[in-house]
Amino acid sequence: MGYIIDSSIFKKQSFVIPEADVQIMDSNQVPYSLLIGNAINFNIPVACTIRIANNQTIPYTGATHIHLTSTNNYAVGDISATYALNASINNNLTAGETYSMLCNFQASPNRFGGIHQTKNLEIFFDNPITGNGDMIVDLIYFTL
Repeated sequence: MGYIIDSSIFKKQSFVIPEADVQIMDSNQVPYSLLIGNAINFNIPVACTIRIANNQTIPYTGATHIHLTSTNNYAVGDISATYALNASINNNLTAGETYSMLCNFQASPNRFGGIHQTKNLEIFFDNPITGNGDMIVDLIYFTL
């Protein structure tokens, strides 16, 4: 049995996050805003891929996870999507690889979705990281 999905409601947008912003985008410093929120609409991520640009010379390490949230809170209960860096062979983010996450399919308990608010949709590491290179984020989402 299949499901009918209206693909006209989904949006895809690519973001290039400069190296200087990637290096500080942890929950203690400055999470990076991908989509600007407003008091009316919810931006709900469905899938997200992450790639590191070819200008990288040192892989990104130090974090355990990279997250998406639209709550301005950075605790586990307020996360809408998570990628665990230990899912990669070397526990890092390296140029030439593509990393992906679905909404909360890696977070325990595994479930589709998460809490959403009308604030900015942000991406951030759970801990400060080291490394360099721009980050390319491809986001598939819809807005309610």
